[in-house]
Amino acid sequence: MSRARTARRSGRLRPTDAAHVYVERLPDFPNVVDVWVFDTSDDSARPIDAAAASEWLRARVAGDPTFRRCLVRVPLDLDYPLWVDDPDFSIENHVSSAVATEAGWAPVEQAIAATLETPVDLSRPPWRLHLLTDVNGVAEFPASATVAVLTFHHCAGDGVRTVELAEKLFAGTATAPTPTDAASSDRSFEGLSPSRASLAATAMWRLPVSLGILMRGLGKGVLASRSVALAGRRGELPAPVGPWPVTMFNTTYSGQAGVRTVSFDLGEVRRVKAVVAGATINDVAMTVTSLAMSSYLDGRAQRPDGSLGAVVPMSWRKSDRDLATANQFCLMSVDLHTEAVCPLERLRSISATAKQEKQRQRHRAMIRLGDVADSVPAVLLRVLARRRRPASGDTLPLGNVMISNVPRSNSDLQLLDAPVAAGFGVLAIGTGEVLSHFVSSLGERLTVAVVADRRVVPDIDRYAELLEKSFAELCGALA
Repeated sequence: MSRARTARRSGRLRPTDAAHVYVERLPDFPNVVDVWVFDTSDDSARPIDAAAASEWLRARVAGDPTFRRCLVRVPLDLDYPLWVDDPDFSIENHVSSAVATEAGWAPVEQAIAATLETPVDLSRPPWRLHLLTDVNGVAEFPASATVAVLTFHHCAGDGVRTVELAEKLFAGTATAPTPTDAASSDRSFEGLSPSRASLAATAMWRLPVSLGILMRGLGKGVLASRSVALAGRRGELPAPVGPWPVTMFNTTYSGQAGVRTVSFDLGEVRRVKAVVAGATINDVAMTVTSLAMSSYLDGRAQRPDGSLGAVVPMSWRKSDRDLATANQFCLMSVDLHTEAVCPLERLRSISATAKQEKQRQRHRAMIRLGDVADSVPAVLLRVLARRRRPASGDTLPLGNVMISNVPRSNSDLQLLDAPVAAGFGVLAIGTGEVLSHFVSSLGERLTVAVVADRRVVPDIDRYAELLEKSFAELCGALA
C-alpha cells in the first residue's frame, strides 16, 4: 500500500517552514546539524554501533512526531507541503555508524562535512543520525569517544528546536509519546488519504482563498511599511545598520566545507562580558569573531574599507508571540565594528549595536512587517526562495557572515551507557555566505564551530588560531 494512501494526522507547513524546502538546491542544503560527544572510556559499557543505537533509540523517537513524519509535496507546489505520518517508518533507515580509521580531528571533520554536503531525504522523516565510534586524540574530547552527528532539515525546526529534539533522543529515560505538535496547525487532511489528485484538487480549491490572503497581506504590508517609516521619523525605532561591503566570504559556495571548533572557558567569557554593562555571551563571541575576521582579511590583503556586519538569528521562543511554526526566529543585522582598534571598545560598540537591533526587531511595526511573509502563496514563495544569488553589487543588506548562538542544557544526556561529554552546533554555509560560526555552551565550555568553504578559506586552521588569539587579546585588554 502506498504512503499517500496510508498517511495519517497530516498538517500543512506554514510559509516560514516551507521556505526552507523551496530554497534547497545543489550545493546549498538547509541542514541543521548538532554534534554530541559521548564518553566511551568505560570498558564495561555496551559497545555502540548502528544496530545497538537503533534499538536503544526506538522508544525515544516515539516521544515526538517530528521523528516519524515526512513531507508530501503538492503537485506543482500549488500549496504548501504537508506533514504526514510515515507508514513505512523504520529507525534503521535513519541511523548509521562508522569506525574512525585514524586518530585526531580529521575523521570527525569528514563526518560533519559529509552531512553538510548531503541533502536530507524528504521522502522520509527529515532527520538522520551518524555515529562515529572509536574517536581518540581530539583535544577537549574524552580519551575514547563516540561522536553523534545529528542532522535535521531546516523545515523541521531551527537550532533551538533541534536541540530540544536531541535532548529527547538522548534522554536517559524515554519520554511518553506526544500528539502532532502545533507547528502545523492546518488539519485539512486529517483522517483522509492525500493522494496527488486530492492534493491538487484541494490546492485548486484553496487558490482563490490564497490569492485573497495575498491581497490582504499586501495591504497590511503597505500599512506596516508606513508604520515602520513613521516610527523611525519619531525616533521610536532605531535606524537599521548597513549596508556592508562585499568580501571574499560573499561568493558562490563550492560545496566543499571545512570544519573546526575552538573552545573557551565559560568563566573567562563571563569575566570579559562583565566589563561591559548589559553585554551578553554572544556579544563576546561576536567580538572574538570580528577580531579574527579583521586579522584574517588583513593577512589575505582582502579587507575592504568600512565596517563589516554579521547576520545573527534572534529567537522568538521566549517572547509573547504565539507562533505555530517549527522555525521561530528573525534575522538581525549587527555591526561588527571592524574599524575599532581597541578590543574592549569593539566589544562595547558591538554590544550597543546588538541591543539596538534587538529593540528594532521587537518593535510592533517591524513585527507586523515581518508577518506579511505569512501571506505569500506557495507558488510565489518557491520562486522567491530560489532566487538566492551571490552578491552582484558592492554591498550587502544584512551581513558578511552568520553568527548563531544556541545554548545546550546541562541535563544528563547519554547514548546507551555513554554519558555526554561535549556538544556543539554546526551552521551550514551556502552561496552568498561561505563562512559561518555557531556558538554553543555545554557545562563550563563555550565552543565556536566554524564552517568555511575550502576554496575560499583553504587555511581554516589559521582562522581557528586567530579566533583563539582574538579571545586571548580580548582577555588581555582587561588588565
